[in-house]
Amino acid sequence: MKAYNDYLVAQQAVKDAEENAKALPQTGDKQNNNTTVGAILVGLGSLLGLGTLGKRKED
Repeated sequence: MKAYNDYLVAQQAVKDAEENAKALPQTGDKQNNNTTVGAILVGLGSLLGLGTLGKRKED
């Protein structure tokens, strides 16, 4: 009887795992402002770097 009970528990665990696998992860719900700020800082840094590079070539 214990083996049959263990079998039923295992079957329920498999069903629960299959139901959880069907649900897609919720990604992209929250907007990350750190990415936007980082992109702006990289853009400004590259513009400043290119500006100083151009000034060095003129001298």
